[in-house]
Amino acid sequence: MDLRAGDEVLIVDENDNLIRTGTLVLSPQECMDFERGIAVRIR
Repeated sequence: MDLRAGDEVLIVDENDNLIRTGTLVLSPQECMDFERGIAVRIR
């Protein structure tokens, strides 16, 4: 993955339907390591 904290991201459901857009707060690896918390700041 080429994503980094601070990048704009799309948030989709399991069927790839767009839910929201936001800014990634954590790195992709950190997102996978945690089960709870803020990974994306939505707008």
